[in-house]
Amino acid sequence: MRHRLLISTAIVAIGIVTLRTAVTFWPQPPLKFDSSLKLNIESRLSLGIPIAISRCEVPDLELIPSVGPALALKLFKNRELLIQRASALPQPSQALITIKGIGPTKAALLSPWLELH
Repeated sequence: MRHRLLISTAIVAIGIVTLRTAVTFWPQPPLKFDSSLKLNIESRLSLGIPIAISRCEVPDLELIPSVGPALALKLFKNRELLIQRASALPQPSQALITIKGIGPTKAALLSPWLELH
């Protein structure tokens, strides 16, 4: 039994080394996003592409990491105000801080996921 375990462990280790080598040396094309593509919000978020707050509904906002139902509703209700404030500030993410319950830390977490325009 112990012999089988050692063989299984060795096979897994060889597979990991092989995979790591393939990933390291396999040329990766740079990620280019074609803005003409129509992706749904869930697809955009899974690819790390920010979503425009003007096109979001509450369930869409809940897909953003660290956003629950209450915060999603708060962002949805204040989205017009956020868009106005973001256009007036040097850093659009500063507009998030003006919403009650969102501090600098939460704003820093949300800003890569949201386009405030």
